[in-house]
Amino acid sequence: IDPGFVRGFQESTVANSIPPAYLDTFVRESLKMPAYVWRAVFAGFLEDDFAAELPRVTAQTLILWGDRDSFCPRADQSVLVNAIPRSQLIAYQGVGHAVHWEKPQRFAADVAAFSSSLRMEERRNRP
Repeated sequence: IDPGFVRGFQESTVANSIPPAYLDTFVRESLKMPAYVWRAVFAGFLEDDFAAELPRVTAQTLILWGDRDSFCPRADQSVLVNAIPRSQLIAYQGVGHAVHWEKPQRFAADVAAFSSSLRMEERRNRP
């Protein structure tokens, strides 16, 4: 894979700048993926449609989304929230697709809080 393509792709996932060293690391790691995997992943984006399966998800589900996501629009998030019975959406204002890169502390805090809520629910439901 052309390093320029990989860098451009990774840059397209963020709406705000991230530390250059982080981006360099993400590009370096992405370049480890063989070209046939890149092709399969992108083909899968266009071919696979799991919408009919979403109502079968029984686990509580956390959906994190940046409102400046250039890949997944708000309408897609609504489909997920409406189809997955126990889902919760947290929208990050002014953030792109890679919320975990742009807002790592908030991302970690949101995931930790969600995880804690699951443990608390599990304790409440124990016999």
